[in-house]
Amino acid sequence: MNKAKYTKVYNRNNRLDKYGKAPINIVVYFSRNIRRFVKTGISIAPDEWNEAKRIVKKHKNAIRLNYVIDSLISKIEDFELGLLNRNFEFNPATLDTYLQKGNERESSFISYGWSYIESLKNSKAKSTINAYTSHWRAFENYNSDLKFRDVTRLFIEGFDKYLKTKKYSVSAIQVIHGLVKNVIKKAMNAEPPLIDRSPYINLKIETPSNSKEALTPKEFEAFLEVEPATEIMAIVKDMFLVSAYTGVRYSDIIRMGTHFFTDSETMSFKMQKTKHDVTIPIGQLFGGKALDILNKYKENDLYFGVYPCLTTIEKLLLYLAKKANIKKHITFHVARHTFGTTLADLSGDPFLVMSLMGHRNIKTTMGYFHDNPETRKKKILKIEWE
Repeated sequence: MNKAKYTKVYNRNNRLDKYGKAPINIVVYFSRNIRRFVKTGISIAPDEWNEAKRIVKKHKNAIRLNYVIDSLISKIEDFELGLLNRNFEFNPATLDTYLQKGNERESSFISYGWSYIESLKNSKAKSTINAYTSHWRAFENYNSDLKFRDVTRLFIEGFDKYLKTKKYSVSAIQVIHGLVKNVIKKAMNAEPPLIDRSPYINLKIETPSNSKEALTPKEFEAFLEVEPATEIMAIVKDMFLVSAYTGVRYSDIIRMGTHFFTDSETMSFKMQKTKHDVTIPIGQLFGGKALDILNKYKENDLYFGVYPCLTTIEKLLLYLAKKANIKKHITFHVARHTFGTTLADLSGDPFLVMSLMGHRNIKTTMGYFHDNPETRKKKILKIEWE
């Protein structure tokens, strides 16, 4: 089965209406002799059409009109590729059926996403649901009236640019796109399908660097000195510090309570992300500084029972970092990387780092070890030469 070809044609009947305008149509070529004209609902004056480039020009809404036309082509093409992937023929009859479909594709994709998140509440951790809620709200803020028919490649590309203008981190953008992909997949698997083809196919989304960003000792000291402006900011700072002193992830920090302790100075628990058991001598690490922080919250069942969503947390961390004159893009995971890097430099023992961070693979741990000249010198001085 051959793929159809698409183009645009202006004033196909060579006739202007009473306002001196003519319509723009999309032409779908199924073969050399078979084609179908699709109405765009857009009419313009002759001097507002560029025949060579087949785009609207010299019109006050030219950008929007060209976007509408390209989006319609993209939607039809997505429908075509969805059929081809399922070995169905794309022809004038199936195109007419698509264009005449009922109201299902006109319903809200945003509401569908909220329903999807609601359906996960019994199977996902509270922290995951909170994160999904925050991510979907960012998606809704971009287009609260989004319909299934509008979920196209062009739309997703625009959404990706929007997230970047809002200063979301690369890792946060990747996670948000992951949620959108899950909702799209569910819509594609519906009966009948609400979306024919994923707009993410062959679309490259920037991924985070594999390098483990951590605070240097100097940056960490500067972070310690910053005075939080609000009570919530003080809580966020303490959460970050506990993670930096213990290596515990955000998903476990928010679950942390007295039930984590096997004795007054030792925590033992199953990590939320990997389900791997880990034991951390919190009273011995970094002189028990994390324990001192937790003692401030010991009256709570969960030490950090009151906290904002992760997106807000990372915005507050960026504020604290800016106050500390730290140029790096600080996320909560930077705290865990800071712990790993610091412990690696101080101990030089990858198996200790592996154990305390709950890694399953030593290769992951080795990412925290660097050929630091000062560390190398300290190790050499400790050797007893015969």
